[in-house]
Amino acid sequence: MDDVNFKHLETHVKNGYYTILGNIPENDVYRLKLKFPSLGDGEIEVIWWGLKFENCFCVLDDKKANKSAKSMGLKVTGTIGILRILAEMGVISESEKRKLCVELIERGFRFPKEKCFE
Repeated sequence: MDDVNFKHLETHVKNGYYTILGNIPENDVYRLKLKFPSLGDGEIEVIWWGLKFENCFCVLDDKKANKSAKSMGLKVTGTIGILRILAEMGVISESEKRKLCVELIERGFRFPKEKCFE
Protein backbone atom coordinates (compact mmCIF):
# COMPACT_ATOMS: atom_id res chain seq x y z
CA MET A 1 0.00 0.00 0.00
CA ASP A 2 1.49 3.33 -0.92
CA ASP A 3 1.97 6.07 1.69
CA VAL A 4 -0.94 8.17 0.40
CA ASN A 5 -3.44 5.33 0.79
CA PHE A 6 -1.99 4.36 4.16
CA LYS A 7 -2.31 7.94 5.46
CA HIS A 8 -5.90 8.04 4.19
CA LEU A 9 -6.69 4.80 6.02
CA GLU A 10 -4.87 5.96 9.15
CA THR A 11 -6.92 9.18 9.19
CA HIS A 12 -10.17 7.23 8.86
CA VAL A 13 -9.19 4.94 11.74
CA LYS A 14 -8.37 7.97 13.93
CA ASN A 15 -11.72 9.55 13.04
CA GLY A 16 -13.59 6.37 13.99
CA TYR A 17 -14.75 5.41 10.49
CA TYR A 18 -12.94 2.07 10.78
CA THR A 19 -12.01 -0.05 13.76
CA ILE A 20 -8.90 -2.16 14.01
CA LEU A 21 -9.95 -5.48 15.46
CA GLY A 22 -7.89 -6.98 18.27
CA ASN A 23 -6.39 -10.40 18.71
CA ILE A 24 -8.72 -13.31 19.15
CA PRO A 25 -8.44 -15.70 22.12
CA GLU A 26 -5.96 -18.50 21.50
CA ASN A 27 -8.41 -21.12 22.80
CA ASP A 28 -10.94 -20.05 20.17
CA VAL A 29 -8.28 -20.19 17.43
CA TYR A 30 -7.32 -23.68 18.60
CA ARG A 31 -10.93 -24.91 18.55
CA LEU A 32 -11.55 -23.53 15.05
CA LYS A 33 -8.25 -24.99 13.80
CA LEU A 34 -9.34 -28.40 15.11
CA LYS A 35 -12.63 -28.03 13.26
CA PHE A 36 -11.03 -26.65 10.06
CA PRO A 37 -7.40 -27.88 9.98
CA SER A 38 -6.81 -26.92 6.35
CA LEU A 39 -7.48 -23.21 6.93
CA GLY A 40 -4.84 -20.59 7.57
CA ASP A 41 -4.72 -18.20 10.50
CA GLY A 42 -6.25 -15.32 8.54
CA GLU A 43 -9.17 -17.41 7.37
CA ILE A 44 -9.74 -18.68 10.91
CA GLU A 45 -9.79 -15.09 12.19
CA VAL A 46 -12.30 -14.01 9.52
CA ILE A 47 -14.62 -16.85 10.54
CA TRP A 48 -14.19 -16.07 14.25
CA TRP A 49 -15.04 -12.39 13.74
CA GLY A 50 -17.93 -13.37 11.49
CA LEU A 51 -19.37 -15.33 14.41
CA LYS A 52 -19.04 -12.30 16.69
CA PHE A 53 -20.68 -9.71 14.45
CA GLU A 54 -24.31 -9.78 13.42
CA ASN A 55 -25.37 -9.23 9.83
CA CYS A 56 -21.92 -9.13 8.28
CA PHE A 57 -20.18 -10.79 5.36
CA CYS A 58 -16.99 -12.78 5.70
CA VAL A 59 -14.71 -11.91 2.80
CA LEU A 60 -13.04 -15.18 1.83
CA ASP A 61 -11.73 -16.15 -1.59
CA ASP A 62 -10.51 -19.64 -0.73
CA LYS A 63 -13.05 -22.32 -1.63
CA LYS A 64 -12.45 -24.39 1.54
CA ALA A 65 -12.65 -21.32 3.76
CA ASN A 66 -15.83 -20.22 2.00
CA LYS A 67 -17.44 -23.63 2.53
CA SER A 68 -16.26 -23.73 6.17
CA ALA A 69 -17.74 -20.32 6.95
CA LYS A 70 -21.04 -21.25 5.30
CA SER A 71 -21.14 -24.44 7.39
CA MET A 72 -21.10 -22.17 10.46
CA GLY A 73 -24.09 -20.24 9.12
CA LEU A 74 -22.08 -17.20 8.01
CA LYS A 75 -22.70 -15.07 4.93
CA VAL A 76 -19.71 -15.09 2.60
CA THR A 77 -18.50 -13.06 -0.33
CA GLY A 78 -15.16 -12.76 -2.06
CA THR A 79 -13.06 -9.98 -3.51
CA ILE A 80 -15.13 -9.89 -6.69
CA GLY A 81 -18.29 -9.75 -4.59
CA ILE A 82 -16.92 -6.72 -2.75
CA LEU A 83 -16.14 -5.01 -6.06
CA ARG A 84 -19.67 -5.78 -7.27
CA ILE A 85 -21.20 -4.36 -4.07
CA LEU A 86 -19.06 -1.21 -4.32
CA ALA A 87 -20.18 -0.70 -7.91
CA GLU A 88 -23.85 -1.25 -6.99
CA MET A 89 -23.49 1.32 -4.20
CA GLY A 90 -21.90 3.82 -6.58
CA VAL A 91 -18.64 3.90 -4.63
CA ILE A 92 -16.80 2.82 -7.78
CA SER A 93 -18.00 2.90 -11.37
CA GLU A 94 -18.57 -0.17 -13.53
CA SER A 95 -15.49 0.77 -15.55
CA GLU A 96 -13.41 1.03 -12.35
CA LYS A 97 -14.71 -2.38 -11.29
CA ARG A 98 -13.68 -3.89 -14.62
CA LYS A 99 -10.27 -2.18 -14.45
CA LEU A 100 -9.69 -3.60 -10.96
CA CYS A 101 -10.72 -7.05 -12.16
CA VAL A 102 -8.25 -6.88 -15.04
CA GLU A 103 -5.53 -5.79 -12.61
CA LEU A 104 -6.34 -8.73 -10.33
CA ILE A 105 -6.12 -11.11 -13.30
CA GLU A 106 -2.78 -9.62 -14.34
CA ARG A 107 -1.46 -10.13 -10.81
CA GLY A 108 -2.42 -13.81 -10.85
CA PHE A 109 -5.65 -13.68 -8.86
CA ARG A 110 -7.68 -16.75 -9.82
CA PHE A 111 -11.42 -16.57 -10.18
CA PRO A 112 -14.03 -17.25 -12.86
CA LYS A 113 -13.47 -14.25 -15.14
CA GLU A 114 -17.13 -14.09 -16.16
CA LYS A 115 -18.01 -13.19 -12.55
CA CYS A 116 -16.01 -10.02 -12.89
CA PHE A 117 -17.71 -8.80 -16.03
CA GLU A 118 -21.34 -9.59 -15.18
